[in-house]
Amino acid sequence: MSFDLFSVMYIESKLTFRRWTKDEMQRELLEQMYRTQELDDLLKESDYTVRRRKECQQMVVSLSKASEIVQEVQ
Repeated sequence: MSFDLFSVMYIESKLTFRRWTKDEMQRELLEQMYRTQELDDLLKESDYTVRRRKECQQMVVSLSKASEIVQEVQ
């Protein structure tokens, strides 16, 4: 009986250690990521992405107007 209890306690301690290790590693990685001075550069959209987003927004406006016209004709 005591062997089983010891085994359970050992397994629980290993799981707790793994969870703690994972949490600490995640905390450290996030800290390093946000500490970097290049964060703004990493988050900045490329010129191509900005241009394509604007084109897509214009397309949505155009398609909305076209849909309204089609609805009026029907």
